Amino acid sequence: PETYEKLGKIFRSQAGSRHMANILGMHLEGPFISRLKYGAHPKHLVTQPVKGFESILQMYGNILDNTHLVTLAPELKGSRDAIRGLVARGIAVSSGHSTASLKQGEVGMKHGCTMITHIFNAMTPFHHRDPGLIGLLGNTDKKPFYGLISDGIHAHPNSVRIAYRAH
Repeated sequence: PETYEKLGKIFRSQAGSRHMANILGMHLEGPFISRLKYGAHPKHLVTQPVKGFESILQMYGNILDNTHLVTLAPELKGSRDAIRGLVARGIAVSSGHSTASLKQGEVGMKHGCTMITHIFNAMTPFHHRDPGLIGLLGNTDKKPFYGLISDGIHAHPNSVRIAYRAH
Protein backbone atom coordinates (compact mmCIF):
# COMPACT_ATOMS: atom_id res chain seq x y z
CA PRO A 1 0.00 0.00 0.00
CA GLU A 2 2.83 2.47 0.74
CA THR A 3 4.31 2.04 -2.73
CA TYR A 4 0.95 2.66 -4.39
CA GLU A 5 0.48 5.78 -2.25
CA LYS A 6 3.86 7.12 -3.42
CA LEU A 7 3.04 6.37 -7.05
CA GLY A 8 -0.29 8.15 -6.71
CA LYS A 9 1.53 11.35 -5.87
CA ILE A 10 3.72 11.11 -8.97
CA PHE A 11 1.34 9.88 -11.68
CA ARG A 12 -1.88 11.76 -12.34
CA SER A 13 -4.45 11.59 -15.08
CA GLN A 14 -4.05 14.65 -17.28
CA ALA A 15 -4.96 16.03 -20.63
CA GLY A 16 -2.24 16.09 -23.20
CA SER A 17 -0.92 18.91 -25.27
CA ARG A 18 0.94 19.38 -28.50
CA HIS A 19 4.07 18.11 -26.74
CA MET A 20 2.61 15.48 -24.42
CA ALA A 21 0.20 12.57 -24.76
CA ASN A 22 -2.94 12.26 -22.67
CA ILE A 23 -2.44 10.28 -19.49
CA LEU A 24 -5.67 8.35 -19.00
CA GLY A 25 -4.60 6.92 -15.68
CA MET A 26 -2.50 4.14 -14.28
CA HIS A 27 -2.59 0.46 -15.13
CA LEU A 28 -2.19 -1.46 -11.88
CA GLU A 29 -0.93 -4.95 -12.74
CA GLY A 30 -0.78 -6.93 -9.52
CA PRO A 31 -0.65 -7.98 -6.74
CA PHE A 32 -4.02 -9.77 -7.26
CA ILE A 33 -2.59 -12.37 -9.62
CA SER A 34 -1.94 -16.11 -9.64
CA ARG A 35 0.99 -17.37 -7.59
CA LEU A 36 1.66 -19.74 -10.52
CA LYS A 37 1.75 -16.99 -13.19
CA TYR A 38 3.38 -14.07 -11.41
CA GLY A 39 5.91 -13.31 -14.17
CA ALA A 40 8.26 -10.49 -13.17
CA HIS A 41 6.23 -9.59 -10.07
CA PRO A 42 7.82 -10.42 -6.70
CA LYS A 43 6.12 -13.69 -5.71
CA HIS A 44 6.07 -12.81 -2.01
CA LEU A 45 3.81 -9.81 -2.77
CA VAL A 46 1.22 -11.79 -4.77
CA THR A 47 -2.11 -12.05 -2.94
CA GLN A 48 -5.82 -12.67 -3.41
CA PRO A 49 -8.67 -10.17 -3.05
CA VAL A 50 -10.31 -12.41 -0.43
CA LYS A 51 -12.47 -9.54 0.83
CA GLY A 52 -13.46 -8.56 -2.71
CA PHE A 53 -13.48 -4.85 -3.41
CA GLU A 54 -12.53 -4.13 0.20
CA SER A 55 -9.18 -5.87 -0.48
CA ILE A 56 -8.73 -3.62 -3.52
CA LEU A 57 -9.36 -0.49 -1.44
CA GLN A 58 -7.01 -1.66 1.31
CA MET A 59 -4.20 -2.31 -1.16
CA TYR A 60 -4.56 0.63 -3.53
CA GLY A 61 -6.27 3.31 -1.43
CA ASN A 62 -6.70 6.72 -3.05
CA ILE A 63 -4.55 5.77 -6.05
CA LEU A 64 -7.76 4.37 -7.56
CA ASP A 65 -8.77 7.97 -8.28
CA ASN A 66 -6.01 8.03 -10.93
CA THR A 67 -6.38 4.47 -12.16
CA HIS A 68 -7.75 3.54 -15.57
CA LEU A 69 -7.06 -0.21 -15.65
CA VAL A 70 -6.47 -3.01 -13.14
CA THR A 71 -5.20 -6.46 -14.07
CA LEU A 72 -6.22 -9.35 -11.86
CA ALA A 73 -6.67 -13.09 -12.13
CA PRO A 74 -10.41 -13.81 -12.38
CA GLU A 75 -10.14 -17.23 -10.72
CA LEU A 76 -8.98 -15.83 -7.38
CA LYS A 77 -11.16 -15.87 -4.28
CA GLY A 78 -13.00 -12.55 -4.05
CA SER A 79 -12.29 -11.54 -7.64
CA ARG A 80 -15.94 -11.30 -8.72
CA ASP A 81 -16.74 -8.70 -6.07
CA ALA A 82 -13.43 -6.94 -6.77
CA ILE A 83 -14.24 -6.73 -10.48
CA ARG A 84 -17.74 -5.38 -9.83
CA GLY A 85 -16.39 -2.76 -7.41
CA LEU A 86 -13.73 -1.56 -9.84
CA VAL A 87 -16.19 -1.35 -12.73
CA ALA A 88 -18.64 0.59 -10.53
CA ARG A 89 -15.87 3.19 -10.07
CA GLY A 90 -15.35 3.43 -13.83
CA ILE A 91 -12.12 1.43 -13.81
CA ALA A 92 -11.58 -1.11 -16.59
CA VAL A 93 -10.59 -4.61 -15.48
CA SER A 94 -8.30 -6.93 -17.42
CA SER A 95 -7.77 -10.65 -16.84
CA GLY A 96 -4.13 -11.61 -16.62
CA HIS A 97 -1.35 -13.40 -14.76
CA SER A 98 -3.86 -16.18 -14.47
CA THR A 99 -4.48 -19.91 -14.50
CA ALA A 100 -8.16 -19.34 -15.29
CA SER A 101 -10.10 -21.85 -17.32
CA LEU A 102 -12.30 -20.60 -20.15
CA LYS A 103 -15.32 -20.81 -17.84
CA GLN A 104 -13.58 -18.75 -15.14
CA GLY A 105 -12.60 -16.19 -17.78
CA GLU A 106 -16.22 -16.00 -18.95
CA VAL A 107 -17.37 -15.46 -15.37
CA GLY A 108 -14.84 -12.63 -15.11
CA MET A 109 -16.28 -11.08 -18.27
CA LYS A 110 -19.82 -11.49 -16.93
CA HIS A 111 -18.82 -9.43 -13.90
CA GLY A 112 -17.07 -6.73 -15.91
CA CYS A 113 -13.65 -7.78 -17.27
CA THR A 114 -13.30 -6.36 -20.76
CA MET A 115 -9.66 -7.08 -21.56
CA ILE A 116 -6.86 -9.65 -21.42
CA THR A 117 -3.43 -8.46 -20.29
CA HIS A 118 -0.53 -9.41 -22.63
CA ILE A 119 -2.35 -12.35 -24.19
CA PHE A 120 -0.33 -15.59 -24.49
CA ASN A 121 1.96 -14.55 -21.61
CA ALA A 122 1.60 -15.30 -17.90
CA MET A 123 -1.51 -17.42 -18.45
CA THR A 124 -2.47 -21.02 -19.02
CA PRO A 125 -1.45 -22.00 -22.56
CA PHE A 126 -4.15 -22.67 -25.13
CA HIS A 127 -5.50 -26.25 -24.99
CA HIS A 128 -8.09 -27.61 -27.39
CA ARG A 129 -10.39 -28.86 -24.58
CA ASP A 130 -10.08 -25.83 -22.32
CA PRO A 131 -8.50 -22.88 -24.09
CA GLY A 132 -8.30 -20.73 -20.94
CA LEU A 133 -8.30 -16.94 -21.28
CA ILE A 134 -7.03 -17.21 -24.86
CA GLY A 135 -10.29 -19.00 -25.69
CA LEU A 136 -12.22 -15.82 -24.92
CA LEU A 137 -11.16 -14.63 -28.37
CA GLY A 138 -13.47 -17.31 -29.77
CA ASN A 139 -16.58 -15.88 -28.11
CA THR A 140 -19.24 -15.07 -30.65
CA ASP A 141 -21.18 -12.49 -28.64
CA LYS A 142 -18.73 -10.41 -26.60
CA LYS A 143 -14.99 -10.48 -27.27
CA PRO A 144 -12.48 -8.90 -24.91
CA PHE A 145 -9.91 -6.37 -25.95
CA TYR A 146 -6.35 -7.57 -25.41
CA GLY A 147 -2.85 -6.34 -24.99
CA LEU A 148 -0.13 -8.20 -26.84
CA ILE A 149 3.65 -8.02 -26.68
CA SER A 150 4.54 -8.47 -30.33
CA ASP A 151 8.30 -8.30 -30.14
CA GLY A 152 8.97 -11.72 -31.69
CA ILE A 153 10.03 -13.02 -28.27
CA HIS A 154 6.89 -12.94 -26.11
CA ALA A 155 4.63 -14.12 -28.93
CA HIS A 156 5.43 -15.87 -32.19
CA PRO A 157 4.38 -13.88 -35.28
CA ASN A 158 1.76 -16.57 -36.07
CA SER A 159 0.27 -16.12 -32.60
CA VAL A 160 0.04 -12.39 -33.25
CA ARG A 161 -1.78 -13.08 -36.52
CA ILE A 162 -4.19 -15.52 -34.83
CA ALA A 163 -5.11 -12.93 -32.19
CA TYR A 164 -5.51 -10.21 -34.81
CA ARG A 165 -7.75 -12.34 -37.01
CA ALA A 166 -9.87 -13.48 -34.06
CA HIS A 167 -10.84 -9.91 -33.31
